[in-house]
Amino acid sequence: MSELNVYTSIYPAAKFTFSLTLTLQEANSAMFRFLGERQYSSLYKIVREDDLERLQNAVEKCKRLSPGEEIDECIQMLNQQGEYEKFIVILQKYEGIDYIYLELRNVSSDEREIKELKRRLAIFEDYLTLNGKAYFLYSPEDDKFHLFWMDYSQMVDICNQPLQEWRRQVAEKQYVAEKDMVAFESFCNALSRASSEQTFVFSGKILSYGDNMDGYKVQMIPREYQGKKLVLGVWAVVNIRTGEEVRDYLEGTFVDSLTKTLNKKAITEYALRNVKTGNQAAVIIVDLDYFKNVNDTYGHLFGDQVIKGASDVMKSVVGSSGMVGRIGGDEFLIILKDYGDEPGLRSYLRSIKANINMLFPERVGENRLSCSIGAAQCGVDSNDYSELFRIADKALYIAKQKGRNRFVIYDVRKHGQFHMTDESTDMTEIRDSFYSEKDLSRLNKLLSQMVLRGSGCLPELLEQLAHTMMIDRIVIFWGEGRNVKAQYPADDVWNQEERHIFEDEDYLSLFKDDLLICTNTNYMEFSQSRVYSTLQKRKVLSYMQFLLRDNEGRICGMVSLEACMNRNSFPKLAVQLFGNMCRIVNAVLIQELALDK
Repeated sequence: MSELNVYTSIYPAAKFTFSLTLTLQEANSAMFRFLGERQYSSLYKIVREDDLERLQNAVEKCKRLSPGEEIDECIQMLNQQGEYEKFIVILQKYEGIDYIYLELRNVSSDEREIKELKRRLAIFEDYLTLNGKAYFLYSPEDDKFHLFWMDYSQMVDICNQPLQEWRRQVAEKQYVAEKDMVAFESFCNALSRASSEQTFVFSGKILSYGDNMDGYKVQMIPREYQGKKLVLGVWAVVNIRTGEEVRDYLEGTFVDSLTKTLNKKAITEYALRNVKTGNQAAVIIVDLDYFKNVNDTYGHLFGDQVIKGASDVMKSVVGSSGMVGRIGGDEFLIILKDYGDEPGLRSYLRSIKANINMLFPERVGENRLSCSIGAAQCGVDSNDYSELFRIADKALYIAKQKGRNRFVIYDVRKHGQFHMTDESTDMTEIRDSFYSEKDLSRLNKLLSQMVLRGSGCLPELLEQLAHTMMIDRIVIFWGEGRNVKAQYPADDVWNQEERHIFEDEDYLSLFKDDLLICTNTNYMEFSQSRVYSTLQKRKVLSYMQFLLRDNEGRICGMVSLEACMNRNSFPKLAVQLFGNMCRIVNAVLIQELALDK
């Protein structure tokens, strides 16, 4: 309801460049909204006549300023409604050209905002005197009724519509016990009159959206703020038998008990109400990277702290611009509203990612916590919430494929058309199809060239594989001395001691069909301490290795593919690419060895 919304200035940060006659040259979007169809006129034409001389004098002074200096003046200008408003005009001279940089700050809207904030503060001070978590606010002037709950830095609408419309819907859906309809009607009538403090008790399913029959104790308090009458109230859930307030009701109905964010049901209902045609909203899915490893390495109690810390980061960043909900163990859904434009959306996502990176540094050390984020935009990608959720899910997996610890805002030009066929769409297929056809084609071409021309093509092949799979290093050891046959990048170095660890029989027993996949090198800390030490020195977070064999089947080399910037889950397609390449490389090297003999 508008009574509880922060007033936003109509002309925020209007910035532009003018000629010395104050005719527009360049401007930001806020300036174009202010000027409208007047953008081709001189600014002098919309300044109040009494203020023209002051503005002209300011322009003359601005001409004599040194670059970087500025001058300001307070004047009144016509807005698009034909009314004069006060503006602080800040002027700055460009160096070397006859242009003036000018910024408008709307003093009138600032004054209105301060007045609005004072009124909101008075309302919330009165709410603090009431005991409860669910509240309501009614405006008799326009019959607007706003029922909401507020806790844990979140405010969630239960109802925000005309009182009479809400009253009719409650009766039609039988959200109030039949025996208590008289009490409910009395409450609605008392709201409309807004005459005195009163308390009503009845049973219903209003707060639970029809799921649970609860007992309600509703207290209303008429107030007047800056000449406008409002009715404040608290809506408490009480035990029907004892009449005592149920204090943990929210956690059972709306709130996840660990994170104090919305639970899956509540965030979905919030999304369905807010993600629709005409509304600016982004559907954002956040997944903590390698959270299972956190639990395995540090224990579940610390894992709970990580979940709680990450949720606090998201709530803090999102603030009043949307809502955060927990939809899985380490997965969150954010509905972000009124974020401005795509750069604005990126700012929110970047802040979430960066702040999660900074959680618990004293505990995790160099193994920084991270998250992957996928986002889809209402009105850009779709207007249907279900489809937007699945598009955001695709963007999330693209972020994971790119190496995690990043966000991806879905873009059909980059990521291809998303077709939502039915609820059984296999997201594994979406994840595995991420590698571009261009990269895969280039990789296949290089493999073919190596078969024809020999191992001289290996450096180019390894570079292309690293680019395609988005990994950091790959090295091929070959021969009795396990010398480096090829590597990417070229300056990568394994010393002699490090190479011999891969001759350890216990370690080699871990390979299946000559392949070993390790998504987290921490797994090796206790079972393979020597291997773990070497990998830590090389800052390897995850890797795949393939054993190379001679014609008699003896191990005579290894291919080691290493991810060092982010842990990698290595999807099925990545494993297939790596395995096929290693088998071809093995065949080419054996052939060359035979020719050498």
